[in-house]
Amino acid sequence: ASVVARFDVSRMVDEYVAVYHRAVDLHLARTGR
Repeated sequence: ASVVARFDVSRMVDEYVAVYHRAVDLHLARTGR
């Protein structure tokens, strides 16, 4: 069970990182940098 939970957490972190990078890209594009 702990292994499954750890996998879920890692997957959730990956999704969060993807969304974060997307937001950063949009911000940089908006600032013209």
